[in-house]
Amino acid sequence: MSVSRTCTKRPVAVAMLILAVVLLGTISWTRLPIDLLPEISFPRLIVYTSYPDVAPAEVERLVTEPVERQAAAVVGVEKVTSVSQDGVSLVTLRFAWGTNMDFAALSLRERLDNIRYGMPDGASRPTILRIDPQSDPVMAVSLTGGSGLLHNKQIAERVLRRRLEQLDGVAQASVTGGLDREIHVEYRPPLLDAYDVSASEVVSAVRGANASSLGGSILQGRYRYPLRTLGEFQEVDEIRDVVVGRQQVGGGGAAGGATRTPASARFASATSRRSSTASPTARRSPGTTAPSPWGCWSSRSPEPTPSACRSRSRRSSNC
Repeated sequence: MSVSRTCTKRPVAVAMLILAVVLLGTISWTRLPIDLLPEISFPRLIVYTSYPDVAPAEVERLVTEPVERQAAAVVGVEKVTSVSQDGVSLVTLRFAWGTNMDFAALSLRERLDNIRYGMPDGASRPTILRIDPQSDPVMAVSLTGGSGLLHNKQIAERVLRRRLEQLDGVAQASVTGGLDREIHVEYRPPLLDAYDVSASEVVSAVRGANASSLGGSILQGRYRYPLRTLGEFQEVDEIRDVVVGRQQVGGGGAAGGATRTPASARFASATSRRSSTASPTARRSPGTTAPSPWGCWSSRSPEPTPSACRSRSRRSSNC
């Protein structure tokens, strides 16, 4: 019996069947979930390892190949590819769809920890990166103005980023671009040689002065308040006042000699810059004379001559 003959003989049953299909389709369509950004777990992991200042051939032999051997032993891996560049190693693992990526990442981390102590000294710890479409930004906001890139970045970090993170559904807001304020300390080799001070001593002195440390605690009743000493630089002039060395001048004994305490302004000049490109420098206040090549600096008198520097070296702390 053909289908057409059956449908013509039973029109009521056919009509009920069609209505049932339409009704089920309508109900399914209304209950169908719709997501603008559906949660998709890509079955792929990337192992990133940095080995600075090393050629690609050495990176492949010392870093990429050991990582590949451990990655190929992970359960569920279908394909392993790698790229070795100057100072960077990238190993990509491809899994089958439906693989539990959390378990795969944990298994890969355990195997990479086995070769951690066999890696070269200059290589970093392998980092596992996951491809997550939800981590991609959904919107980019640009900020322009005539106040400069440094001021615009400060507004973006202190105002716009905080306001965006307060919106419902926003997980993270990040700021890219702009300029960051930097302080550059430039050495004066003639003064370093004159005072017998090395560049490493200047670096150690500046680093040690720009630090905050714990200062104990105060017990008041039932409460204990921790204290800390604030030693970080706030102004460029504070860098110039850092003492980088102490030398004994005069007689050989402790009673016949004088102690000379030179400041960092006599060996190096601290400048405030906004980027590696051309930018304004921090200047001394009016009336301050720049340090001479002989290491004498006075804020009131003009730059002394070399002979005057030698004659007043025992009496003035500015020489």
